[in-house]
Amino acid sequence: MAETTIERARAALNAAQRVVIISHERPDGDAVGSLLALTLSLERAGKNITPVLLEGVPSRFNFLPGADKVTSDIPSDCDVLILVDASDLQRTGFPVETLPRQPD
Repeated sequence: MAETTIERARAALNAAQRVVIISHERPDGDAVGSLLALTLSLERAGKNITPVLLEGVPSRFNFLPGADKVTSDIPSDCDVLILVDASDLQRTGFPVETLPRQPD
């Protein structure tokens, strides 16, 4: 039986130690909420997470748990890069060729 996308994603996350989560530029509440919720969930699972937004967290969302963890720098040494609340990597505002890993 062929491995599903969800099974492949689960295996990649289980094997990963350092995960970068990124969302689109000019983030709205959905983007920030998705980024922070996944960050906190994966941290509880023992993963080293770096949440990234090009312009950081908009000040109106600074009250959200984990907002202080968000950076605007993408580390180059990640095992997995996760994009949330965006249809493609170009929406992040970062040059795609500079991202540490291209999607499979």
